[in-house]
Amino acid sequence: DLPDFASHSRVVCPYKKGLYERCFELISTLELLSEEGIIVAEHNAKDEFPDEMAGFAKLKDRTYGSIGITIYG
Repeated sequence: DLPDFASHSRVVCPYKKGLYERCFELISTLELLSEEGIIVAEHNAKDEFPDEMAGFAKLKDRTYGSIGITIYG
């Protein structure tokens, strides 16, 4: 089970744990992101992220060596 995110102002998903979909769903359901807010997902550069996840649109993705960064909003 995931921790209770409602009491946190910053949500960090465990890196390399495959929990991104669930984290995004919770962020959406609990309305934790402001309208202007973004989600920055750090992941393995080989991992591909969808154009949309839990209602958040992919804004940008970058690769830095073995690290991938995908930004949603």
